[in-house]
Amino acid sequence: MLLAASGCGGSKDDDGDDPAGGGTIVGGGEACQAWRTSFCDLVERCGVDATVCRQQVPAIACADESEADRCSAALDVAACDGVFPAGCDVPDIADRSAASQKCETFIDTLCGRSEECEAGSGAECSTAAATSLDCSTALGVMPSYDQCLDELAVLACTAAELPTPCQSLVLTDG
Repeated sequence: MLLAASGCGGSKDDDGDDPAGGGTIVGGGEACQAWRTSFCDLVERCGVDATVCRQQVPAIACADESEADRCSAALDVAACDGVFPAGCDVPDIADRSAASQKCETFIDTLCGRSEECEAGSGAECSTAAATSLDCSTALGVMPSYDQCLDELAVLACTAAELPTPCQSLVLTDG
């Protein structure tokens, strides 16, 4: 069983309903969704390819809906002058507590499965996972999170790699 965890990145989940094009939303209300859309719209408006943004931003659950609402409005009128609206970037908006908790659950699930497959391997897995993925820097988890946990629960003990939904699952700022 593969013991390494995936870190920063972005795999697209096309089964969802996120208008930003990144799959099912992982958390947050309407204001958070508006922030996600406004954030990637600004990236695109400023001449940057927004593909990665639209793949990754659904991973971000907003910590505060009122702040997400304020930022959505600020992003909608922001100029492309290199000055980003204060408090509106991903690390500012992200619900880090929820992301960290989901990251830890991912590692626990992965290493629990490792232990089921080979007694005594859970501790080694936890050490390896903590080395490759620092949950204290988690900003969000990709929309494939629930599917990843489901697939880990039944992962063949002979699997050489993580299931596709688990790859690049956790977005970090580290």
